[in-house]
Amino acid sequence: MTAVYWGLVSVVMHECGHLFVAWALGSRIKGIVFDRHGIGVRREGGSPLCMFLSALAGPMVNIVLAVLFWNIPPAVASNGVMAILNLLPMPYSDGQRALDAMRIMSA
Repeated sequence: MTAVYWGLVSVVMHECGHLFVAWALGSRIKGIVFDRHGIGVRREGGSPLCMFLSALAGPMVNIVLAVLFWNIPPAVASNGVMAILNLLPMPYSDGQRALDAMRIMSA
């Protein structure tokens, strides 16, 4: 039960990180979507810097949660796995979105 709880907390807080940073940088939030790739925040465009920062916000939230709850192994495990997997530059991942934004900024 504890692992499931922390897994859900990890996912929700991860998406809240994306949501908050995109909103703070002026992106218009269209909604939160559930599709075959998972859960995500749908928003209207924005600058490449906004795309980069909002892509990294979710994994950074997971890293902060893992550090804050260092004495709760399921919290560290779920947040650590969530951060690492999302930072990998795989299709539909935050790492890929950040890499794409960096490519646009350097062009």
